[in-house]
Amino acid sequence: MAYLKITALAILMSMIACGADGNDGTNEAGKPGGKEVKVEFIPATSPMIRYVGRTETANDGSVSFDWTGTYLMLRFTGSAVRMEISSGRESNYKESFFNVWIDGVKREKMRITAAEGIVDKVLAAGLGEGVHTVRVQRCTEGREGCFTIHNFHITGGSVLAPPPSPGRHIEFIGDSHSCGYGVEAPAVDSPYAVSEENCDLTYACHTARAFGADYTLIAHSGQGAVRNYGDSQPVSAVTMRERMMYTRDNGPGDPANMWNFRIGYKPDAVVIMLGENDFSGSVHPSKAQFTTAYLEIVERIRVNYGETVPIICLGPKRGGNALACIQDMCNASDDAHLHFGVSVAGLLDNGTDIAAGHPNRSGQRKIADLLIPRIATITGWETDKATDILPQEL
Repeated sequence: MAYLKITALAILMSMIACGADGNDGTNEAGKPGGKEVKVEFIPATSPMIRYVGRTETANDGSVSFDWTGTYLMLRFTGSAVRMEISSGRESNYKESFFNVWIDGVKREKMRITAAEGIVDKVLAAGLGEGVHTVRVQRCTEGREGCFTIHNFHITGGSVLAPPPSPGRHIEFIGDSHSCGYGVEAPAVDSPYAVSEENCDLTYACHTARAFGADYTLIAHSGQGAVRNYGDSQPVSAVTMRERMMYTRDNGPGDPANMWNFRIGYKPDAVVIMLGENDFSGSVHPSKAQFTTAYLEIVERIRVNYGETVPIICLGPKRGGNALACIQDMCNASDDAHLHFGVSVAGLLDNGTDIAAGHPNRSGQRKIADLLIPRIATITGWETDKATDILPQEL
């Protein structure tokens, strides 16, 4: 027995001295300035990391996702934390961005390009003693590629139990308004730039934080309920009606990519903001086509999330036929938990609330301020404004 103990100790000391860094959770050692510092390896699939959103895990310990707004949280002690991440699939725009917070303070937005392969990103360094929390959020949308997190490394400390779930979850199904398209653009007519899209500044994230809730954003720019932006036909082949059913935003048509609603998260409320693109341009669906598709979205929510989850339907900023169809649909429904929420039509000022043709920071904030009390009335939830301080006020 003594021999076994000595042998095990010898093996451990050898691993530390050699800087072992295996996928089995062993530690590596670094010696900055001649001083040995423990570096703890955490695979991305570790239960000590809390993910919120639709993700895929792999046998190599990695986690992949592409829906905008997907985020993770990790608690730890130590002076630094690094993350290894890669773009696993081709990106239309060749780059994407992530928001990073350390202990609630927003850091510089993290840029990752599709051609880099696996990159080692330092999320924080030079931290003091005590418990720290890192939060990483994808802030650009899935059409810009799927990303894979491989592992984390903590210097001079250890991973701790993850932050607990807040016990409340809101899912938002939408288009570019829910993605934060152009929200950081400088002018009304600014062209689209990936670096100026930021879902964390949308009405959706503001609203979730106001209720202290987790959130998922099932959103894709240009999508409608039955017709997408720019389509020459009144009915598009793939819209949010189909896309909402998948693990990956870019996965429609792949049976292996269907989201497993049975074991996935169950939101406590669902907000739908669609219709802007359906009635854009000169080709429009009929009222029956739009309403039928919208009701199919509602039915898919009912089948997968339950009969009593509140579904809150927003009227898009273009108003008109889209708004009338949504209001009529909600008024005619015998579903007691299907609600018309608010109308954004006429709410935003083109001079101060619009950038790149979409709601800017101010415009998104106005939508949230209109929606939050409506959700509170429908659900009976109390708001916690103190939680809505990320990232715009910091």
